Amino acid sequence: MMHFVLTLIAAVVATVVWYKKKVPGQKEPYKIIALVYMYAGAALMWLGDLIMGFVKDGYKVFFPGEDATLEEWQVFFHASMNDVALGIATIALGLLIWLIILLISDPKGMFKKKAQ
Repeated sequence: MMHFVLTLIAAVVATVVWYKKKVPGQKEPYKIIALVYMYAGAALMWLGDLIMGFVKDGYKVFFPGEDATLEEWQVFFHASMNDVALGIATIALGLLIWLIILLISDPKGMFKKKAQ
C-alpha cells in the first residue's frame, strides 16, 4: 500500500509544480508534464493492484485485523517495508527517465552551443 501512497504523493507534487510553472501560450521547456504522466500512470496502476487485492483478500490488504496472529502482523509490516522500497524505486526511476528526457530535449541549448 505504501508504494501507492508514495507514488500518489509524487503525482500530486509533480502536478502542483507543473501547474505553478505553466505559462499559458508558451511551451514547457522542462517537460514537467512527463513526470505528471509517469507518476499518475504508476499511481493508477497501483490503485488497480490494490483493488484486485481487496477483491481477492478483503480488508486484510489494508489492515490484518484484530484477530491476526503475530506472523500475519510480521508479514504485513515486512511487506510494507518492501512497499516503501518499491515506491522509492518507482519515484527514482521516474526522475531518471525525466532526466533523460531533459538531456535529449536540451531546454537551455547547452549541447547545441558546444557543437557549434
